[in-house]
Amino acid sequence: MNMTRREAHRAEIERDLRLVSLGLLQALEILVDEEFARLMREHASAAPFLLLDQIETLVATCREDLGRLSSARIELRAERDRSHANSIPLPQALAAFRHRGNYHGAFASMSELGRALGMGLGLPEAWMDPSAAAVLAAGLHRRREIWTFERNGAIHVFGRPHSTADRVLTARADYEAKTSGEHSTETTTLRLVAQPA
Repeated sequence: MNMTRREAHRAEIERDLRLVSLGLLQALEILVDEEFARLMREHASAAPFLLLDQIETLVATCREDLGRLSSARIELRAERDRSHANSIPLPQALAAFRHRGNYHGAFASMSELGRALGMGLGLPEAWMDPSAAAVLAAGLHRRREIWTFERNGAIHVFGRPHSTADRVLTARADYEAKTSGEHSTETTTLRLVAQPA
């Protein structure tokens, strides 16, 4: 079933708000865990003003993310008819999101998407554990490099044209198309050989 523009607009807002909220909560969780561990050490000095400054910095970053994503929705709606260089065909069910950028397909999770992006950006394999990879993908969404949408248990990704993440995903799709083409060439040269009785 295809979404109406109104449903798609609501879904866009909900996706952005969800990722910004999760990002803020994850950052707060890390801050709380680190500060709690520090204060539990013997003779550790309390620094509530420093802690408040760190929390205010996280809140300011969250507000910037919200403003950036809100501005993107307004800008993209004005450019609705521009053409895109999708690396794979956009499913008709996602046609209402065509304005989000170049479509690069679906991934099993934000972790898988982050892993693909991280490897394409040249990050060390050790940094690509599932939680770090998911944080990378969500961060790139909040910074407007990509836009993600969850549908039927898959994460669909659109790249902002000419962004670094868009180029990485395009290169990945080109590589996969090339290697799958090589495999299909190899299989066409195979012959069935009758086994001796």
